[in-house]
Amino acid sequence: VNNYTKSSKGLINQSSEDTNTNQSKELLERITSLSNQIFDLLFPSNTVVITPLQRIVIEELSKIIISNSKSTFTQLRNLSGNLPNGRSVLGTLIDPIGLFSGSNLIAL
Repeated sequence: VNNYTKSSKGLINQSSEDTNTNQSKELLERITSLSNQIFDLLFPSNTVVITPLQRIVIEELSKIIISNSKSTFTQLRNLSGNLPNGRSVLGTLIDPIGLFSGSNLIAL
């Protein structure tokens, strides 16, 4: 026997709502299981040696972090303004003498 409830949209079959809830729970459990499997593949607990897959993931994550850091630094440097000598305020604070002005990290 199906249970029905009165709502603003009329009668709603509660058994269909229960089915959607069960499907959502099953989907969440499957996603959790898959994410745990990926985590175990990338970071096995029984080894100290870095695997080739781990090396690739670390290299790619490093590239993303460096790219984001350079972008953020460039934005901050532009927002800090320029001094009469043409250098940015942030650049002068970080490297007052200008030793690293030709560095790839600083000169973006």
